[in-house]
Amino acid sequence: MRKSPPRRGGTGKARNLWPYALVAPAVGGMLYLLVYPLVRAVLISFQDFRLRQLIAGDADFVGL
Repeated sequence: MRKSPPRRGGTGKARNLWPYALVAPAVGGMLYLLVYPLVRAVLISFQDFRLRQLIAGDADFVGL
């Protein structure tokens, strides 16, 4: 009688999560590159932002 070959890999759950673990850093980087400039632009739009404030880093909040 022939024996079945030993199973390879880990458990089913660990095997199914591996592709997501590999893609997660790329998705995180893309989200950072898309969300950070959007949030920064919204914050700048509520400030009196000129070249002097850009260099010094202190802009006055003007609101709506």
